[in-house]
Amino acid sequence: MGLIILILGCQPKQEDKSLKLEDESIFPKVKSVTEFEKTDFVPTLESSFSTENNIIYGATIPFAWNEIKKEIGTPLYDFTSKELEKLNDTKSFLNVLKEDEYETSIEVDGNEIRAKAYFRKSLPFEKSLTKFEKSLKFGKSKVESFGFRGSCSYAKVNYLNNENDFSISLFPKNKEHEIILIMNQKEKNDTIDFTGYFKVYNQQKNQNVYFNDDDKVEIPTIEFNLEKVYEQFIGSIFLLN
Repeated sequence: MGLIILILGCQPKQEDKSLKLEDESIFPKVKSVTEFEKTDFVPTLESSFSTENNIIYGATIPFAWNEIKKEIGTPLYDFTSKELEKLNDTKSFLNVLKEDEYETSIEVDGNEIRAKAYFRKSLPFEKSLTKFEKSLKFGKSKVESFGFRGSCSYAKVNYLNNENDFSISLFPKNKEHEIILIMNQKEKNDTIDFTGYFKVYNQQKNQNVYFNDDDKVEIPTIEFNLEKVYEQFIGSIFLLN
């Protein structure tokens, strides 16, 4: 069983180009993802992963690769890494962040290229959600959780098939973003990618299902500041026309 969280954003016209990264003090101390046995990052929404693990997607790698393409030009072809080829083709990072919400840098030294992308983002709600005292059973573990009871103005049901197959959206104070939560139970060690979840979401959303006074929404408490080295990209070779 897994809970997948997707954050969607738009990119309206932006006049102020000054960088507005979030305050570092509101985030926990950074840790390497290798410290967590069941947690990993994927570089793109098209990357496959095992449903047995907790998977995190961030747009930093596509933003960094986009800087490389702008610097050296396109088209690119003949990739020695299939993951790098997926990274080159992905469009899923577009419009996720405004220009003043991330920063990138690139260095080209002969045939070697180094690129970085960096952002911090918090999405508080207009009203505080409830932190539940009783632990939530999530998979085989009991975890802390937060949420709400009954209907509320900042959440909606996208679809509901059963208690293990549903989706809801949360709307933070920043109206440019929408947080989509999808619960979709899969067989152990099944392999899928985020686009598979999007397919399910798009096929079933807008079923006109609503919260009632007896409903209780519990979401596992997630607090992380993790870093990862993408070994699959280091030393990759590609050609440029």
